Amino acid sequence: MKISFGLSLDGYEDPEQKSCIGEIFIGPAGFLDLLETRLGLSGQWPPQPLRVIQYQKCLSEAESDENTLFYSSSFAVDAFTVAETLLDWRDEWIQEGWDGTSLKTDSERIQAIAHVEKFAKKNLGMGSADRLRAVIKALKERSPGIDEVQLIDSLVEFPPVWQEILGELPVVKPPSNDMSTSAAPEGSDLAMLQNALSKNSPAEFTGDGSFIVVKAMNDYSLSRAIGDSFADAAVWGSETATVVCGNQGSVLDEGLQSSNLPISGQSSNSIWRPASQVLRLALSLYWQPLDPHRLLELLTHPVGPIRKSLRSRLANVVANAPGIGGHDWNEVISDVRTSSIERADGDIKAGNFVDEQVNTWLDIERFDTVDGAPTAKLSEHCAQVARWALTQANNPNIDNAQRMSFLNAQSQAGSAADTIAEMGRSGTHLLTKVQLDRLIDQVTEVGTGRPDIVSECNHLHVIGDPASAIKSVERVVWWDFSAPNLPKKLPWRPEEIVQLRTHGCRLPDIDAMLQFAAKTWMRPVMAAKKQLIIVMPKFSGSETVIHHPLWDQILMISKDTEIPEVDIDLSLENSGSLEWLVVNTDTIKHHGLPKQRRWWQLNDGELLGNRDFESYSSLDNFINKPHIWVLRYKARLSAGSLENIAEDNRQKGILLHHLVEIYFTSTEVDWKVIDEGLLRKWIDIQFPMLLAREGANYLLPGKKQAEEKLRSIAVSSIWALTNYLRNADVITVSVEKPVEGRFKGGKLSGSIDLLVSRADKKEAVVDLKWSSLKYKKIELSENMQLQLATYAVMQRDVTNKLPDQAYFIIDEGRMLAQNKHYFADAEEIPPKGESDNSLTLWDDFQETWVWRRGQIDKGTIELTVEGTEPDENSKPPQDSMKIKDSNNRFDDYVTLTGWSEEA
Repeated sequence: MKISFGLSLDGYEDPEQKSCIGEIFIGPAGFLDLLETRLGLSGQWPPQPLRVIQYQKCLSEAESDENTLFYSSSFAVDAFTVAETLLDWRDEWIQEGWDGTSLKTDSERIQAIAHVEKFAKKNLGMGSADRLRAVIKALKERSPGIDEVQLIDSLVEFPPVWQEILGELPVVKPPSNDMSTSAAPEGSDLAMLQNALSKNSPAEFTGDGSFIVVKAMNDYSLSRAIGDSFADAAVWGSETATVVCGNQGSVLDEGLQSSNLPISGQSSNSIWRPASQVLRLALSLYWQPLDPHRLLELLTHPVGPIRKSLRSRLANVVANAPGIGGHDWNEVISDVRTSSIERADGDIKAGNFVDEQVNTWLDIERFDTVDGAPTAKLSEHCAQVARWALTQANNPNIDNAQRMSFLNAQSQAGSAADTIAEMGRSGTHLLTKVQLDRLIDQVTEVGTGRPDIVSECNHLHVIGDPASAIKSVERVVWWDFSAPNLPKKLPWRPEEIVQLRTHGCRLPDIDAMLQFAAKTWMRPVMAAKKQLIIVMPKFSGSETVIHHPLWDQILMISKDTEIPEVDIDLSLENSGSLEWLVVNTDTIKHHGLPKQRRWWQLNDGELLGNRDFESYSSLDNFINKPHIWVLRYKARLSAGSLENIAEDNRQKGILLHHLVEIYFTSTEVDWKVIDEGLLRKWIDIQFPMLLAREGANYLLPGKKQAEEKLRSIAVSSIWALTNYLRNADVITVSVEKPVEGRFKGGKLSGSIDLLVSRADKKEAVVDLKWSSLKYKKIELSENMQLQLATYAVMQRDVTNKLPDQAYFIIDEGRMLAQNKHYFADAEEIPPKGESDNSLTLWDDFQETWVWRRGQIDKGTIELTVEGTEPDENSKPPQDSMKIKDSNNRFDDYVTLTGWSEEA
């Protein structure tokens, strides 16, 4: 077996895409695996998060043995992070040759880590540095059967542990052709660049196209340009090419794909792949107070351990009433349970399965974020996620990409379960939220690629590191020409570095590492034989791209000449042709947005007939916003299903509505005799319970002020409402009273917020509004209170008596009515017309309805939206109810009604 070994060759492919049996290119990770396999050392190595927990235990034992060590203070605050940092130190020392010992003359830190190493030898799982040490030991006893190792990089560039390993293997010198001289045609711009950079001499470019710098505002424009250029090139498939591609390979693949070229299968690793997010979301529900945003994310996630039919319906509930255990929540679960049993031909187990899913994933015990949750529970929950992911992966009806995604999620969840279980065995029985989040970060930090993106036959040769450009090719495209990750300053003092050398630890010299990096940056430049294209986007996403350090060298050698550049955006804006590059452009005919108009006309209104039942809200739309009535009830168009929790007046109104309902139906308090102090105590008990069920967003950190303000309004408004009812001699209160009735167009239905009654059987309809005091006053004054009139007429159909009506404004604690006949202390807002009242309003409404019905029967639909003006056809008959002014505030369909000239 012949091996070409380089520091940056893990995952390397030959640019000629040829296969040679017994000859491989390999990097440190691959070579370690190969040596372990050939030496019989392969095993199941512990994941790094588990090693961090093990090292944390070693640190704790060492501290107990020595009382106080240099890390003790930090360890007491954040043991996990300290263990993670010190383990990185320890592993690097081992890799650089440290023998695990210290002297009394060494620094306190070296002595402490050496003391910890005594415990690590017994309790710490093997990392890559320990595995390399085991390989050295085995090489002294047996041969791995490797005939030749050819080094791509100089031996001195390798860490000491690798130098020791290579000393046991048949290493040969690198080939004499190390691309140190120019291979480009003499006199070309490419040859000029290569020679100038090698000798640090001035360059003089002629613009022959052999060296080009391509710029654009973003990398998507550049990917399309590169794709089109390769597609147009006659050399495609016959000449070799290499693309140096770092973190934006997926963007380049999009450009190649748009040009019908095979892609290389590049995809950035991400911790946000859908299946991998389930672990984090599931664990987020373990904390008190419940975060309804995380709950909603789990319920709306594309995949999850809860059946889709249940989680989608629960998501709708949480979006409107964020919490667990409310009336709508329990109703959905009951409904799904019943339907599941029916589909299972009466098998009660199907219903039990629904309860099991809710109890396992949603309605679980929650713990304080600071005190922590039991590691046993957290470990089992992670294991449950792993079992779910494995079950999904074994589904025969999914494709391989989905299967790989679920297997990655199963691996991460399993690693988390093992790590947390090990913490429990080590004596850590509680994990705080911060500790758990850090651990999950560790488990998922590598992320996963997109399993549905795979390389295609005859794709471009792509390398991830400039140092991997080890073979000459006709063309090189340096796609990701941005600032690389440079070696960081060592965290140890100079005297500590000297002390570590006495123990065999030769830490790398930062200057030498930077010099080696600068040397490898030259490899892509020298590898090009015909053309070098450097690609430089100005932005990647929303972030400014910092150019590669090599660009400074290029600018320096070319200060007296013009660098051959192509600015794609500038050329396309000026409709100019692109020299050296081919970019295919399509002429797209401009289609303007549809303009606003006041009327739609259908061929006929046959499909727009009456509905079986109307409600106040549908009648209001029919009269004032007929386009909404048509689109919602006839076209059956609804707003998008993207759920979100909006902390707005609507939610406040719903919460206080429900609190009022609990108040008037409670057997614990009697609203007729309760005093304000007792009411406050009752609300102090009931309000947090209500928020947990339907307003959990108010219980989150930072929301205390908003919660207290809402609670204060609840106390003052309910107390004010109580006094209004008492002063009116009300004896019974019905909450959310369902009613039905009739009007000229058919049947009506709805529910009255409060239907109150006195001893003389006289009734009143009270509609609760969170706010809108000003607008409700205007309604009453202009006799436009259609909602009150509708409910009153429906109740009249039941009792043959028209009840009084009033609005109660919650945030103001004020009752509004057109007269004081029922509520003597209400704020009286008399109508302007002497004969105006709810009955005249109802008659006027029915006349307006008949007029509007006539229009719609003819297929004529008025769009009463802002930006359009009413005309003669917009005027209802004289002495009928007038149409409200245009307002788009609550119009879900406004974007379908046309756009203004300025849009």
